[in-house]
Amino acid sequence: MPALKPLPDCEGPKLEPCPFDVVGPDCQWLAVIEDGHHSAVVKAAIKGKLYAIKIFFPESLKIVLGTEEIDHFKPLVGEKAMILHLAPFNAECRAFGRLKEMDCEHAAVRVYGYVNIDMTEAVEQKIRGAMPGRFDDPRSMYAIEGVDLVLCRVGNTGPPIMAIVKDWIEAAPDFRTDMIAQGRSFRRILKNLHKLHRCGIVVRDISDAQFVNGVLVDLSHARTTPHVFGPDSGIRPAWEWASMAAYDLYSLQEMIDWWNETEWSWIPGDAPAPKKCTLRAYGDPEGVVLDRLRPRARLECQRPYLRMIDLHDYEYLQMTHPPRYDPAAFDWRKAVERKKKRGAQAKPSPSSTGRVQSRVRLGRKRGHASTGRTRKAAAVKQENGVRVEEE
Repeated sequence: MPALKPLPDCEGPKLEPCPFDVVGPDCQWLAVIEDGHHSAVVKAAIKGKLYAIKIFFPESLKIVLGTEEIDHFKPLVGEKAMILHLAPFNAECRAFGRLKEMDCEHAAVRVYGYVNIDMTEAVEQKIRGAMPGRFDDPRSMYAIEGVDLVLCRVGNTGPPIMAIVKDWIEAAPDFRTDMIAQGRSFRRILKNLHKLHRCGIVVRDISDAQFVNGVLVDLSHARTTPHVFGPDSGIRPAWEWASMAAYDLYSLQEMIDWWNETEWSWIPGDAPAPKKCTLRAYGDPEGVVLDRLRPRARLECQRPYLRMIDLHDYEYLQMTHPPRYDPAAFDWRKAVERKKKRGAQAKPSPSSTGRVQSRVRLGRKRGHASTGRTRKAAAVKQENGVRVEEE
């Protein structure tokens, strides 16, 4: 079997293969805890440690974009380029690969790599064992709609199912505890979101469903520079990336506002109600100055405003405030070169290694000599202000 290579096979960041065998006997598939439109997350245990295996359904690009949008851009960039940059699996590979390149893996959930899953009967048994009771009723739409796309590959010679292995983040035991923990995480979420934008990544799908205990776990809609619709492509205007970053911040502000409006007396639980969050992730998208803020004449906040690009074009919002970092301004080529230089400097050459070892040996010899002098000096004592050396 040929060795796996980093994916996706295009210009830009890539994700390395995962070293774990997720279909072997040492990996137990415990439960399917999420069944979305384009993927399912499996809770798995490998040698006592819990992992999340995100399995991506076939034809997920059509599920995310839709047939009309694909037909519109296919003549411009080609279907292969759209799959490499926009398919949910490749989108997560590129985003998590960039975070690893920039040493910013702490800004989201830890990822161990991707895996290819050949749909054998053993894998089918793992899936069915992790979803007990969901295949008993053939009329159940939830049982078959997403996972059936995977199970229909059993025994076929088609391409394998792609998956990404991540850390398992344990959710809060109840809804009230989860809500309180979410409020405590807003500042950290905002800080990590700025880091993502600074690294040339826009999430485009910020909501409470993408976070578990304040940790970002889903980047399937993310876009990472360089991109087929990037600022250098000429297909879309360059300001769209700043607009999408502003929409990330606006979506986070919507989460904060909704959290502040929560009626805690309606949520069961004994934990005391927290104080309101005063954090502002984004200003008002309609351009109205908030009462508690002093209006200031700033060039970037003057009309006319550019449009804020949301995920599905459901809303017409104005980008009244630019994001702190424009993802389009990230120079990914220089970042890769700097990382290569740091790696070359950190790895010593054979000649320098010999010199370091010789210094260590010399240091040990000097240490022995200095130890003798120290013992001799310790034999000198002071009596009545006069230094006397013991024999």
